[in-house]
Amino acid sequence: MKVKVFSLVMLLMILMSSCSKEDSEDYVAIASAISNSILLDVQDSEGNSLVENEEYVKGITLIQSNGYKYSGRIVDIDGKQFVESAFPLPLKSAMYFTGDGQSGYGEQQLTILIGDSKYELQGVFHFSSDSSDRELYGGSVIRLIEIKSNNPAVSESEEYGSYIKIVITVANI
Repeated sequence: MKVKVFSLVMLLMILMSSCSKEDSEDYVAIASAISNSILLDVQDSEGNSLVENEEYVKGITLIQSNGYKYSGRIVDIDGKQFVESAFPLPLKSAMYFTGDGQSGYGEQQLTILIGDSKYELQGVFHFSSDSSDRELYGGSVIRLIEIKSNNPAVSESEEYGSYIKIVITVANI
């Protein structure tokens, strides 16, 4: 009997010690509606798109700040091909909210590997849950509003329909 009670107490202590306030607050920021879709166009130095080459696109890897690797898929929009994917959402601990929590901003990192080249991107997100968002989206919304990079090979982001489009210029292959 003492062994069972001791085992139960030890199990509860282990479970309780594994929970901490810091861990519980460091999760991906979520909202009722999420807008984090990106279009990637990879071009050679002469401005020719390399996305049309499916084998080339298979060599593109996106890496989140936690090390998770993924890829995109080729989509055709208005006769032009892009790599479509999602920019990772920021962690809640990286979000900065107004006093009432109705609005906030956050950032997240994304690394894109193309062959031997590495491109570091920073996504800027806006969170809102004011009354107009509740009417339009049925609740709160988190949107990717900008993608920044210090690498001159990465163009500034621009809106392209419901996407944020970025262009990366690589050396001729």
